Order: sequence, then structure tokens, then C-alpha cells
Amino acid sequence: MSPEPTEFSRIREALEAIARSGPSDAVCVPPEAIWDAANGAATAIEVERVAAHALACAACAEAWRLARDLA
Repeated sequence: MSPEPTEFSRIREALEAIARSGPSDAVCVPPEAIWDAANGAATAIEVERVAAHALACAACAEAWRLARDLA
């Protein structure tokens, strides 16, 4: 079952809030990329790029976990 449009808005806001809490000098991947990578909607190369970033960025790692939990 897919989330409703309002749920997508809340998920996006949560992912963006987490991304904003990261280091200001980090170039984070967009929340949509995290969502797609965590839920099988991204290519293998995109998943690898997001995962590599999440390993180095605590905020994006938390966003990844949130996306996986909400899927």
C-alpha cells in the first residue's frame, strides 16, 4: 500500500528536517533520492551514491532509516 499524498508531504518534511540538521558544509543528497534509494525506486548506482553519502553523514543516515521504516 502506498502512502497518501499528505503522508508523502509529512515524510518529505521529516526527511528535509533531518537533512537540515546535518553539518552545514556537507553537500547532502536530496530527500527524494534518499526515499527512492531506501525503497527500491532508484538505480543501483544511485543507491550506491546515497548509501556512500549516508555512511559519512549522520543526518542522511537517519533520513535513510526513517525512509526505510516508513516504507
